[in-house]
Amino acid sequence: MESRKKIARHLGVSRRTLQRYQASGNAPRAVYLALVQIFGEAK
Repeated sequence: MESRKKIARHLGVSRRTLQRYQASGNAPRAVYLALVQIFGEAK
């Protein structure tokens, strides 16, 4: 699994922004798709 730092850098956002997106479930579609692909969909 990729580190959040690498994922954030790839998406062009800060690591904190990435964490906020993941926690809230409210992110731009491209970011959401990347998160689901990397971390899997929460059940």
